[in-house]
Formats: sequence, structure tokens, C-alpha cells
Amino acid sequence: MSQTTIQPRSQPRSRPPLRPLPPGRMGINRPEACLKIVAAGILAAFGGNSPVPALNRYASQAVIDRLERQATISRRLANPPTSHAHSLRICPVNEVVVEAVLVYKAPDRIRTAALRLERERGTWRVNQMVLL
Repeated sequence: MSQTTIQPRSQPRSRPPLRPLPPGRMGINRPEACLKIVAAGILAAFGGNSPVPALNRYASQAVIDRLERQATISRRLANPPTSHAHSLRICPVNEVVVEAVLVYKAPDRIRTAALRLERERGTWRVNQMVLL
């Protein structure tokens, strides 16, 4: 019988680097599409409504819980304010991370939300959100 020896790999396998998305590609693969859905959820929460049900696909559980708490607080008000999106600014950090600021108007003030999106398995998700 001949014995075969197994040689350990000299280097562990590495994943190929993520390629940036081609310009103009449509769908949820663009961070703008994800941000529009999440922005609708933020505005719904400040209006006293539950966030958009589809938000589960595009935001982490911590972000969804924060929006649910905000919706509960707004529902306690006699007339929850109606908010409207004013502007959305996007700043790419690298190929898989984008940071954005949503500025929205309520009747009595202007508010902002800072968002951090990360691309996971080809889909953008909001992993952190700070309401200012």
C-alpha cells in the first residue's frame, strides 16, 4: 500500500474582491432604491404609522425596532405631525458601504436621519440609523 500525504495549503482561500456596481443599474442593487424605501418607513413612523412592511428586507432589526418605537410615541399624540422628505444626500464610503442623510420637514421643525448602508449578498441594507 502506498501512503499519500496531504500537503496543507500555503495560503487560505480568499474571496474575490467585490466589484462596484455598473453605473445606471436599476433595482435594489442601487443604494438609492433602498434609501427610498427606508425613508418612507421613517416618515411613516413619525406620522404615527407602522413602518413599511417591506422594510424587513432592507433594514436591520435594530433599525426596525427604533422606527416601531417612534411610531408608538407618535400615535400617542393627538395629531401626529405629517413629515415630508426634503432632501437625501448619499456619500459612498467604499464599494460596499454608503452613508446617507435624510432631511425631512415636520410642521414645526426640520429633522434629519443619518443612515449607514452596507451591501450584503448583492442587496443594500440599513444597519445603523441615528435620528437627530
